[in-house]
Amino acid sequence: MTDRPTPIVPDRTYRLTGTYNFRDIGGYRSRDGRRVRWGQVFRSDAMHRLTQDDVERLRPLGVRTILDLRSHREIADAGPGLIHDEPGIDVVHIPFGRIGEEADPKWQLLTLSDLYHGIVTDARSALAQVMTTLATADAVPAVVHCAAGKDRTGVSIALLLRLLGVDDGTIIDDYVLTEQNFVAFKANLSPEALHHLSNIPDELLRVDAMVLVAALAFIDAEYGTTENYLLDAGVGPDTVATLRDRLLD
Repeated sequence: MTDRPTPIVPDRTYRLTGTYNFRDIGGYRSRDGRRVRWGQVFRSDAMHRLTQDDVERLRPLGVRTILDLRSHREIADAGPGLIHDEPGIDVVHIPFGRIGEEADPKWQLLTLSDLYHGIVTDARSALAQVMTTLATADAVPAVVHCAAGKDRTGVSIALLLRLLGVDDGTIIDDYVLTEQNFVAFKANLSPEALHHLSNIPDELLRVDAMVLVAALAFIDAEYGTTENYLLDAGVGPDTVATLRDRLLD
C-alpha cells in the first residue's frame, strides 16, 4: 500500500505561493472497496508561477511527469516556469484542440456548457492521450494541469476517477473543491493578475457542478460507460487495466 506523502497542510490541497489549486486525488473509494492511492496523481492550475521555495517543497512528492493541457498560445504567453528545469521530470504537452489557442470574438459568447460539451466531443483524442500517458511506465507520480485546473483538468480527472470506479457524487465533490480554492486565490491576486482575469468572461470562471454532470451524462448516453468512451477514443484495454492496477490500493 502506498502511504500518503506528508502534506503541506492536512488536507488534499497544497498551499503554495505560485498555484492555488494543486491537490492530490488520492483517498477516494472505488466501488470495489479499494481506494485511489495517495501521492500518484495530482491536479493543478498552471505551474509557471511556482517559486523556488514551492519547487523545493514539492520535490519530496517525486513527480516524474507533468501533463500540461494548455494551448501553445497559453504556454508561449506564460513561459515554462522553474518546474520545467527540475531533473527527472518529463513534461508532456497535450493541447485540447483550439481551446485557449485563439483570441476569437466567439469566446465572449461561449457558455460553460458549450465548453464542456466541446471538450468531451472535440477533444477526445487529447483525453485519450492523458490516460495513455498516465499508464506509461514510470509516469507516476504525475501532475495534470491546465490554466485554472478547472475545465480541461476537471474533465480529465473526472474520467480518470470514473475509470477507477469512484462514484459520480465523490467526483463532483472533488471537482467543486476548485471553487473554494479559487475564492482564496482571487483574494490574494495582484492588480495585474486581476486585470487579466477581467478579460475572461465571468461565465467561464464559474465552477458549476451541473455542467460536469451534463458532460458525464452525455458520455453515458452516447457510449454507455466512460470506459467505452475512452476505448472508442483510442485508449487500449491494457491501458485501462494498467491504470486500475497502478492507481488503486
